[in-house]
Amino acid sequence: MSINSWNYKEVREPEHYYVFLTICPMCGSQRDIMIEAEHVLAYQEGALIQNAFVNLDVDEREAMMTGFCSDCFPSEPAL
Repeated sequence: MSINSWNYKEVREPEHYYVFLTICPMCGSQRDIMIEAEHVLAYQEGALIQNAFVNLDVDEREAMMTGFCSDCFPSEPAL
């Protein structure tokens, strides 16, 4: 997946990282998620999100994939 479709800013000092803005499609809440550049590169090169973004918790990874915040993403599958 390309990061070009995501809303982010790149920071190079004091360390190289990206700050991604996620916006929940249900409630509109916004969240900044900071990810080190080497992890973003691993993801762009095809690593699974849980392997590339090891420093993110499950809610942050979900926000990166779908935009949903933890309050709006269903934790239980619908029956």
